[in-house]
Amino acid sequence: MKNRSGRAIAVARENKSKLILRSAIISALTGLALVWGMSPSPAQDMQRYSMEKTDSGIIRLDRQTGEFALCKEQAGKVECAETKPAQLSNDERTLLLEKQVADLTARIAQLEKTGVANSTLPSEEEFEKGLGYMERFMRSFMGVAKSLDEPATTPNRT
Repeated sequence: MKNRSGRAIAVARENKSKLILRSAIISALTGLALVWGMSPSPAQDMQRYSMEKTDSGIIRLDRQTGEFALCKEQAGKVECAETKPAQLSNDERTLLLEKQVADLTARIAQLEKTGVANSTLPSEEEFEKGLGYMERFMRSFMGVAKSLDEPATTPNRT
């Protein structure tokens, strides 16, 4: 009877260790995926804005949010004031939409030619940083998992 319960305890500990290890791997991979997705690539950031010269100045379009800004060039600097699309004249809106359609058409043609979209893979530095986080996490977690496998020490009460 004692042998059966000892074996059952050993099997339970082994299953617990496997479950802990699986949880650690899943957590580490999730963390690594989050690290990779944190920062946009510089190429994505450069393509965020589109600027078009008009009779009344310059119009800047934020391609991520769709917001427009009216800009004026003064003393060699371009200063922009945020505005809503309804404040733009019909000609300005038409000009912006035509520019956006032309840009998108050119981008589609480029992607069809190469057959590949911009890579969203992390840089070598970002990869190494994420790998370092995962490695530290795994070492720490494995230390905890190993301590669970060791028999508990009972204090001497005599």
